[in-house]
Amino acid sequence: MHLIRGLLSCLLFLAMLAACPARAQSSPAWETGFDFFFHQSIDIDRRDLRGAGLLCHWDRPLWTGRWYRLDLRLEFSAGGMNNYADGLELGLVPGLRTYFYPGGSWQPFLEAGVGPSYNTMDIPELGTGFNFLSYGGLGLRLRLTAATGLEIGYRLRHVSNAGLDDHNHGVTSHQCQAGLAWEF
Repeated sequence: MHLIRGLLSCLLFLAMLAACPARAQSSPAWETGFDFFFHQSIDIDRRDLRGAGLLCHWDRPLWTGRWYRLDLRLEFSAGGMNNYADGLELGLVPGLRTYFYPGGSWQPFLEAGVGPSYNTMDIPELGTGFNFLSYGGLGLRLRLTAATGLEIGYRLRHVSNAGLDDHNHGVTSHQCQAGLAWEF
């Protein structure tokens, strides 16, 4: 119960930040996009668990400085898993992303997020279908036009049930992704 209250408090804080106006007029009001992703587990003893899918995101700039921009991000992901176990994974994950040199053609970024996910796999490492997906990553955006960007990135992601079940080893994976984003 303490974990759930903590997560709800974090989500409420992030929602309040999203309602704040961005500080610089050159920042976009909103951004949306999609990424294709592939991930492979790195900590399961039996066989590798691989997955691929589509991630859709919506972003709102929170703060913009001369050399950075901090965005609140909400991601919906849907993907399939195979090899060690077959199944479907869905996630709705809020996060933060910081772009460095947001006015430039090449924009490196760092990101992190945590949120609920559901999967249909019956594997002992997860214990339950309801889990939490967390990630930390980095990447690069190449501006194609004034409002369109091509993104590539890497994430270290972890899925576990946060102690909701006795089986809580979790699954940690390397994730690679590429996609497009539009500012408006």
